[in-house]
Amino acid sequence: MAGTSMNPLPSPVRERLAKLVPMLASDKDGEVLATAAAIRRTLATAGADLHDLVAMFNPTVAPPAAPIWKEPETVREACRIVADWLNRLIDRARDAAEA
Repeated sequence: MAGTSMNPLPSPVRERLAKLVPMLASDKDGEVLATAAAIRRTLATAGADLHDLVAMFNPTVAPPAAPIWKEPETVREACRIVADWLNRLIDRARDAAEA
């Protein structure tokens, strides 16, 4: 499960990350965002996520527990979840545009 694996990342994944991480230093926001997405995709190929990447540098830090999904009981609750998610997405896009 992503975020909970303490196994080392496979060599091809580590090699790809070694090429991608320095690209985060770009002064072009679009390149940084594309690189971050590429890092996440690369980690996903190994069943890992950013928490696993951090654990490589500090193995004493335990990854956070995966959130527990609770099926909405009503349409209203489902709409609230979707609205919250969209608001967070809009906030992230606004923050990226301002950066």
